[in-house]
Amino acid sequence: MLTPAEQYDRLPPETQRLLDEINFLAAELRDHLLLEQFYLALNALNARLQQLHPEIACVQGCSTCCQTQGNQWQLLPMEWSLIQRALQALPQAQQLRVQSQLQQLADPASGSSCPLLLDGRCAVYAFRPLDCRLKGYSFSQERLLPMQPALPQAFSCLAEQQRILHDLKRPGRALFYMFFPQREALQQVLQRIEPSDDQSQTLAHWLEQHFEALHSAA
Repeated sequence: MLTPAEQYDRLPPETQRLLDEINFLAAELRDHLLLEQFYLALNALNARLQQLHPEIACVQGCSTCCQTQGNQWQLLPMEWSLIQRALQALPQAQQLRVQSQLQQLADPASGSSCPLLLDGRCAVYAFRPLDCRLKGYSFSQERLLPMQPALPQAFSCLAEQQRILHDLKRPGRALFYMFFPQREALQQVLQRIEPSDDQSQTLAHWLEQHFEALHSAA
């Protein structure tokens, strides 16, 4: 079996260049001290991972995770601050729709769709939090895939996890996934941007506080 270095040497120059850029950007993420810079670097990394893996479905307009896990996201205050500004800039009609969808979360029968998902798209996509940006483009240490050697679980929906697991079984494909960042490592970097900013809350909690404050001020 070829080692990763030997596999790399056999790749076309264009693919080698792309992998080099991905590796460089992954390292660069450790050095960004502003949330906006961190997000920009992550966007650049994801764009190159998308080039490397064009079959990845986690792009704007794919809302599977938003529909099934949208009320579970944990946001740090600095992440919520960006989302709140974007929310306040939305037309009033859209803000009312977000509020209505938030209220529906109180009913378990209504499902767990993210209140910010409007017509199948994120209303604040450019300001979405870290976990949303990592979906489909990272691995998580929460659970290991049953492979030899064991590999972290793809941080994505079940369908994408199964697709990646199948792809990893193909000869030489593991090399391409070695460049996926670790979700937990990037969360640690995010925490270092504002060390005192550690009181994470669910998106639903932040939205409830936001709309309650608006109601009190009216």
